Amino acid sequence: MKNKKYKIAVFTDLKKSASETIKSTLKLAKIINGDIEVFNVKSLVEIIKRDNQLTAVRSLKDQHILTRQKLIKLIEPINEESNIDVKFSFAFGNVKKELASFIDQNQPDIIVLGKRRPKLINFIGDSITDFVLQKHPGLIMIADQKNTLKDSNELTLGLLNSRKESFSSELVENLMEKTEMPLRSFKVLQHEEDLRESNPLNTKKAIEYVFEQNDQAVNSISNYLSRSKVNLLFVKRNDAEKNKSNDNSRVKKLIAKSDVSILFA
Repeated sequence: MKNKKYKIAVFTDLKKSASETIKSTLKLAKIINGDIEVFNVKSLVEIIKRDNQLTAVRSLKDQHILTRQKLIKLIEPINEESNIDVKFSFAFGNVKKELASFIDQNQPDIIVLGKRRPKLINFIGDSITDFVLQKHPGLIMIADQKNTLKDSNELTLGLLNSRKESFSSELVENLMEKTEMPLRSFKVLQHEEDLRESNPLNTKKAIEYVFEQNDQAVNSISNYLSRSKVNLLFVKRNDAEKNKSNDNSRVKKLIAKSDVSILFA
């Protein structure tokens, strides 16, 4: 099992932050022994502007060439610098349907999405993120475009409201073994009795930060993430699903507020 290759898919819109997203993915791939495929989808509505068959065919051909050139320009320099052969593919059509088809056909272990800027988080980015979270049962990383995961940096993992059973996944355990210790655990108290459950990792190698549930919780966590130099925050998806109104809202705000990549599992 040590030689198992994990499949990592990067969904990108080929905007400015695409290169940083792939760099973070490279760091992840080297840690867990993964193969990477970059996938881009463009809506037909954006490509075909006129109701003319000849014009539509020409537009599709031009966009096909342009998209391929963009992907080659993006990925070739990265392939030359790393020992990982990053593959790519693209499609035109309904974005969500094409993403769903890719997930069904390729069955990736991890999907990586680039983090949108805060002012766009409620537009397409948030919709696509929610869709991928619902469709893909495996790990999903939201890669930060500022605090990029780099080869020169140690991986420091933070945990949001996580418990010991969060580490039942072989892939997660593999990742945890390569992280810088001690781990940082961030917990938001729902009730006073939650304080009894201290150190959810059951290990002395974890530092736990406890916050009261209030309007400043997200700001406080974001500040401590920065102070403790966490560059990857682990979020257990099952915990969020049990309390969608609080946890999901908090996580979305944290994605927009903090300069840290988020790993959903």
